[in-house]
Amino acid sequence: MNANARRFPSDRLRLGALYLAIALALTLPAATSAQETPKAPTPAAQTDPADTTVATEAAETESKKSGPLFSIEDSDDPELLKELTQFHNTFEFGFNYVSDDSFRFGRYSGLTDQGVNAVLNLDVLDREAYDSDNADYWHFRARNFGLDSREATFEFGTQGSYKIHIDYDQIPIFRSDSAKTIFDGAGTSNLTLPANWVGSGNTAGMTNLLPDLKSVDLKTERRRTALGVSGVLSPHWNYSANYTHETKDGHKSIGAVFGNSGGNPRSVLVPEPVDYLTQQFEATLRYTTKKLQLQAAYYLSVFSDDNTALRWSNPYTAIGGWDPSAGFPNGRGQLSLPPDNRFHQITLDGGYNFSDRTRFSASVSRGRMSQNDAFLPYTDIPTLAASITQPLPRDSLDGRIDTTVVNLRIASRPSDKFSWNAAYRTTIATTTRRATNTSTSAATRRHRTPA
Repeated sequence: MNANARRFPSDRLRLGALYLAIALALTLPAATSAQETPKAPTPAAQTDPADTTVATEAAETESKKSGPLFSIEDSDDPELLKELTQFHNTFEFGFNYVSDDSFRFGRYSGLTDQGVNAVLNLDVLDREAYDSDNADYWHFRARNFGLDSREATFEFGTQGSYKIHIDYDQIPIFRSDSAKTIFDGAGTSNLTLPANWVGSGNTAGMTNLLPDLKSVDLKTERRRTALGVSGVLSPHWNYSANYTHETKDGHKSIGAVFGNSGGNPRSVLVPEPVDYLTQQFEATLRYTTKKLQLQAAYYLSVFSDDNTALRWSNPYTAIGGWDPSAGFPNGRGQLSLPPDNRFHQITLDGGYNFSDRTRFSASVSRGRMSQNDAFLPYTDIPTLAASITQPLPRDSLDGRIDTTVVNLRIASRPSDKFSWNAAYRTTIATTTRRATNTSTSAATRRHRTPA
């Protein structure tokens, strides 16, 4: 097991500067206040009681019309009163027309085909009157129903107590409707050549290249469902929790290569299958007062790919530098696809207001990324596999990265014309893996959710 840690230099010097900044923050506002000379009160002038009454009535009238004490009940405008106290439900239904087929025009909306499309939008809210003692409500919103980019949200709860929401949305990405491939099995992880394929060392000798081309739409679609709850436990405590389930499927293109040195590689663009599942969970607990704010949060992300590798038949015949078995018709290539992986993180945040002009905040997070998908074999060609005497050093990476991030910040505004702040940040990343050799297929594995 190898472990490597990286730390930023001069941590002690930075922390010392931060301590000095905190001391200045606590002393400067007091010093500034001590230097200010209080002004002597101005003696009140004698006024006539009648004039005072008239002035008071005028001020109250003006305040009711437009001042900060404006009250809805005091308004003499019934339309304004209705607008501020009543909710409105909306229903929108219509059609749109697309004159020509175009993946580019409907790249993210789904309006890719010529023709008429129906569109439905809804916004429905149900709750008691604004002055009712009952604060229960429910709210449903829907947008672009009838299109591939549809979305909807249903929310219900008791205002000031709790809220539960359910969300759904789709996000299509249309890349190309003019792509073509020679392979059968597009959309799967096993691509084969047609039975009448004529192999050659270059495309000029592939006499059935054009007749064997087949259309394939390069597009993906995300479907996301989310469930969340949030609420208030007491005047100072509140919580929230959210779960997201997202799938992504379709096709995109990727380059596939045979050969390993200058002069002998041959490449082909192949359709890559996309069948991803990403699940995320987040929970947060908060404590808040006028001076102190604290938050603890946990985050989890789990990614899985239904396909571990993409394999395809080699359309090129063997050339110089290749083993004869690597070329058409027996040659097979393989390419690893994004690996299953997960990420955990715990975060603690805090803030403290020393005064109305000085605030200190801190954040500490600890995360862990891991993935342990099996390595691909050296080759997918049986003849070459039989000649290999040195096996892979490990069956999988068993990789892990632990991260620690610390952020400290203090900001102060001693006067209206002067402000300052100081910040400190450090990141520690520790990589752990059992495998001593991570070449071969593992080099192409990416530890993240693919875009």
